[in-house]
Amino acid sequence: MNLKEKLEKPFSDDELEFRVGATNSDKTKGLALAYIQARAIQNRLDEVVGIENWRVSYKEINGGFIAKLELKINNEWIAKEDGSGTTDYEAIKGGIS
Repeated sequence: MNLKEKLEKPFSDDELEFRVGATNSDKTKGLALAYIQARAIQNRLDEVVGIENWRVSYKEINGGFIAKLELKINNEWIAKEDGSGTTDYEAIKGGIS
């Protein structure tokens, strides 16, 4: 299995979590939102690339964050960035996650 396949491997059911998102007006029905805890992703990176071969940094921007994930592959650091605003659910942690 190559690196890409190892990183893309589905997470196990016990690594999935759910919370209620949008609800109807009387709050009797809600949208189930599935997500993976950051710890599960960190564990996957530790296992697949090694604890010394990845790092993440965050930059606060107006109303949110830019996250930069870097992987050391073939002795070269490869970086990807993405951004998010703060969220209604744990505003800062949600935005960073």
